[in-house]
Amino acid sequence: MAAATKRGIKRRIKSGWWLGLTQWDAFIWIGTLLIVAQVILIPYAGWKRVTSSAAYEDLTHEMGNAMGTKGAGTSSSGHRVRAASPPPPVGGQGWTFGFMTDINPGPRYSTQNRMLPAHTPVHVLGQSADGQYLQIEATLLSGKKLTGYVLSERVQSADPAAGARPESGWVMIKRPGGAQLRAAPDFDAEMYGMEAEGNVVKVLARLKKNEWSPGVTGDFLLVEAGPRGKAWIAALQVKPAQAPAQ
Repeated sequence: MAAATKRGIKRRIKSGWWLGLTQWDAFIWIGTLLIVAQVILIPYAGWKRVTSSAAYEDLTHEMGNAMGTKGAGTSSSGHRVRAASPPPPVGGQGWTFGFMTDINPGPRYSTQNRMLPAHTPVHVLGQSADGQYLQIEATLLSGKKLTGYVLSERVQSADPAAGARPESGWVMIKRPGGAQLRAAPDFDAEMYGMEAEGNVVKVLARLKKNEWSPGVTGDFLLVEAGPRGKAWIAALQVKPAQAPAQ
């Protein structure tokens, strides 16, 4: 009887020790998860908000300058990359700026926003009371229309291709995998096809832009290519070529 009692006490002590260890492990794991949430998730949520605010401009000004998109609204320090011209008035036509642009359901940043490609044609429907946001109707290449609000400084009245100059000649696609055909002269502009590597296309115009780096052009070429007959391609994706044999 005494032996049975001792075994029962040992079992209770052992089970109690394991219960305490399990509780301690659970406490450690929960505490660790809470710390991870504070360190990663909260800053991430803040970053998501910053990327669609004016502060984002300060983070991207160097890229904008390199791409030749630094506009009249840029500060003397070179920060706050904005559209190259003032936004159009209510009822006017314009284009989104040369970066992907958030379009929100209301005149404020929203996690339910969508992204508009660079230089998307827009019609201005209205303006927020503080003038910070424009209500627009954007038209994509597919013909689909999106309505919402974008930051006023992300819309410009000047045609993004207005500075292009006529140019004649032929180029061959040298980029492995082909060159992207875009609706406007920008890497963030809407893409609607590819031109295969080795194909030769006719050049119609060139839009001069700043170099990406010394010797690496940032220009875009308007060429005869794609299902729409004309498209913009990056000059760094092609090389000079002879006219194809008739």
